[in-house]
Amino acid sequence: MNGLVIVQSLHDNREVLRALTNSAGNIPGVDLQPGIYRVITCFPYSLWKTKVREFLVTNEPLKVALTMDAGGTTDNVVFIGRPTQVVQVLDRSGKPIVGALVIARDSTANADMERRYNTNQLGEVRVQLISNPTVIVVVRPPDIVERVVSTSDMLPRMTINMP
Repeated sequence: MNGLVIVQSLHDNREVLRALTNSAGNIPGVDLQPGIYRVITCFPYSLWKTKVREFLVTNEPLKVALTMDAGGTTDNVVFIGRPTQVVQVLDRSGKPIVGALVIARDSTANADMERRYNTNQLGEVRVQLISNPTVIVVVRPPDIVERVVSTSDMLPRMTINMP
């Protein structure tokens, strides 16, 4: 059984690769320009959970490996009056990071369920929780930090410390 692997550029929102895995679970190597990308792996029409990860490409070689989890069936859920969460992004010395890219998405990276923000002078941004749970991805090259927040875990402020 072959998995479907999709690589998207988050810089210009275009798909740069769509391939099926071989019997070892690998895809052919691809040369990517430096930037922010997302890889999505799935087994269409199966009970394997779709896996998504954002990653940074530099001039150094990079291997991205994803392990998929077995899942069950899920229902589509629509939120009316979606809640919001304040996210504060700090550097390792505890100072606010201005202009960090913050992405709020569902666990499958559905394009209709993704919102992008930038932090303000206090390193803060109010994000809309677009699913339950919502995946919060903070990008500040060369680092990417991912957190998952559910409506039952919300705090007045979510603080994310960058490495």
